[in-house]
Amino acid sequence: MEQFRIQYCGKGVAMASRYYHAAQRPDETPLDYLYRLNVAGLRANVPYAEGTTEEKREHVEHFIRTLNSQEADLASRLTLMEVPDSVALEKKLRARQRGLAHPKKTLLGSNKFRQRAPTPSPQPARAVHTIYERAGRNRFKAMQSHENAEAVSPSG
Repeated sequence: MEQFRIQYCGKGVAMASRYYHAAQRPDETPLDYLYRLNVAGLRANVPYAEGTTEEKREHVEHFIRTLNSQEADLASRLTLMEVPDSVALEKKLRARQRGLAHPKKTLLGSNKFRQRAPTPSPQPARAVHTIYERAGRNRFKAMQSHENAEAVSPSG
């Protein structure tokens, strides 16, 4: 009797209509929308969880088609990934949501291995370094000439 009412009297049509006409709300995250779509699918007896691979993939495609226009880049990436079922889709959306909630530290520049910004070195410091370098060379030359002089003159 229940099957007759479902098939001929339209029982459950409202639930199926909710599933097939669902769309992501502007204030809803893609993950929240997937949860809402899954509930609507359960109520409409859509076999997206235990169905064939085609039915599972159709549920994912329905989700992608009904994402709002703000999520166009997500929709194109999910299409290219060929997500097989709603479980894999949920994992990907959770990872994306975690990534958006906790931006990578390297993007913000707080990585302890980041390169230091070059500090402008004042020109006089180089001049001082050059003077010390020249003085060192002059001392070295003076020492060499003194040693050479001692070696040449045997005044010992």
